Amino acid sequence: MKNFGQFLVEKKILSKEHLLDCFLEQLSSMPAICQLARDKNILSTDQILQALELQSKNEIGFKEACLNLGLWSNETDTAVKKELSLIRTPLGNILLKRGLISLHDLTRALDEFFSDDSHLSSIPNSSS
Repeated sequence: MKNFGQFLVEKKILSKEHLLDCFLEQLSSMPAICQLARDKNILSTDQILQALELQSKNEIGFKEACLNLGLWSNETDTAVKKELSLIRTPLGNILLKRGLISLHDLTRALDEFFSDDSHLSSIPNSSS
């Protein structure tokens, strides 16, 4: 299943370079997972420190360090993903802010993207 960004590139509404720039902007606006885990009390201070120590020692990612320490559960993963989805700046907002698409064209592209049922299974259920 393709995401909306891939759809825009396939339809030649957006270049791959612009899509990458927008994704990088989106990522740069999001906190590190360890920061999010601290701010939202998903992991304790001691757990985060343990994970950061292992991360540094083994040159691995924070989540991998948590997994190695047995600190990362399905509940942890769900909580982090939920918080990230609330923080993440939508691609459409970035495209509009950068002037890469008009509101009219964005709305039309979203309508076309969502009119294809194959995309709907990739959208998280808002009731969960």
